[in-house]
Amino acid sequence: MACTFLLASAPPAPGPTRTVTILQVFRRSSLLLAGVLALASRAGGQAVLPSATYVGEHWTVADGLPINTITSLVQSRDGYLWLGTNDGVVRFDGVRFTVYNAGNTPEIPSNRIVSLHEDRAGALWILTEQQHLVRHLRGRFTHINAARGLKAGAHITQVARLFGVAQPG
Repeated sequence: MACTFLLASAPPAPGPTRTVTILQVFRRSSLLLAGVLALASRAGGQAVLPSATYVGEHWTVADGLPINTITSLVQSRDGYLWLGTNDGVVRFDGVRFTVYNAGNTPEIPSNRIVSLHEDRAGALWILTEQQHLVRHLRGRFTHINAARGLKAGAHITQVARLFGVAQPG
């Protein structure tokens, strides 16, 4: 099983081509969606979406993923895609994958990532299957444990509230 993304794109323009990264496509798509939603609200909720062509991007371990299964996904405000996997957390910059796991990052005590979230301050919060909580802020991972003020047996809702992380739906 591989990780596949479908991206909306415009037909190629005539003349010289240029490379557009996945992050640029996501930024443009979100601006387009915001504009369409704004027009729809002014038109009484009826808007016609422009037709789009789709480009499929397909990534596997051959492209740099540590494993072909993605457990969670978030795009941080600096434009990176962060992927949770059963073999660590992966940062994708649109060109290459960087893998962070227990083997190369001591602050990540477990490779089995179940949830990713970015808070209002721009910190990435990583939750593992064993309920370890890790924060990534300004390029640094920090394992939030008893030594950092986390009480033993704390419920994840309490942890989320303590660090300002909104609980998913």
